[in-house]
Amino acid sequence: MNVAVYTNMNKDKNLEITNQVVNFLKDKCNVLMPQSFDSFDQMCASADALIVLGGDGTLLRVSDRACLFDLPVLGINLGTIGFLAEVEKNKIEQCLNKFLSGDYTIEERFMFDADVVRDGKIIARYHALNDVVVSSSTFKKIVSLNLYVNDEYITSYVADGMIFATPTGSTAYSLSAGGPITDSAMELIIVTPICAHSLFSRPLVLPPDKKVTAEILKDKEKTSQITIDGAEGEKLAPGDKINIYASEKKTKLIRVNGMNFYEVLRKKLSD
Repeated sequence: MNVAVYTNMNKDKNLEITNQVVNFLKDKCNVLMPQSFDSFDQMCASADALIVLGGDGTLLRVSDRACLFDLPVLGINLGTIGFLAEVEKNKIEQCLNKFLSGDYTIEERFMFDADVVRDGKIIARYHALNDVVVSSSTFKKIVSLNLYVNDEYITSYVADGMIFATPTGSTAYSLSAGGPITDSAMELIIVTPICAHSLFSRPLVLPPDKKVTAEILKDKEKTSQITIDGAEGEKLAPGDKINIYASEKKTKLIRVNGMNFYEVLRKKLSD
């Protein structure tokens, strides 16, 4: 078995934990490291599984590439909460033993794609496991946009931004902005306004067969931008549309702890 190992260097600066993982694995499987490949994609194409050392943010950053290769991912949590990266530092060898012996499950997570459309042409496409956020890149600037579902006008918003979240992302930024928590096994799109300038603005939950569109309105200084799973994307101009819809891809998470969604929820949000 070929197992790729990827580390967030900011979380393991002296590579102490990475070396622990590699030394444990090297006599039991073929370990692949990024420095042996020309690109992260090339490493993923050669691997049977990917071990990610970092926090949930690190796992989110690699999920949009790993999903393209149908590659299952095991997260070792070097961050704080660890909803996605479930293996804690004090249980690394125990969990790796379970993984190597086949004592694990694969949890498939719903994702969606986001297309940025300008003048009728797609100028960028992204895959999101957590969320897509439309906001201003400048402090104290607001965003004006129209919201459509399957090209039918729903309403207009003037807000600090708009979050389009998957069930996985329902416990992240969307939750902080007042959005609902949804079971991670579900497939749906959550639309959560951020500090909307309205008395009647509420989150919207839509089935996965719908296409949601945000159309940028007034933005003379062109400060609007799209952020995907915490990473900055395209700068947006008035008239740009962001189409969000169910992806054909899934993120496959390797689960070795045996905890279900509600156990993780209780543990992580009560810590």
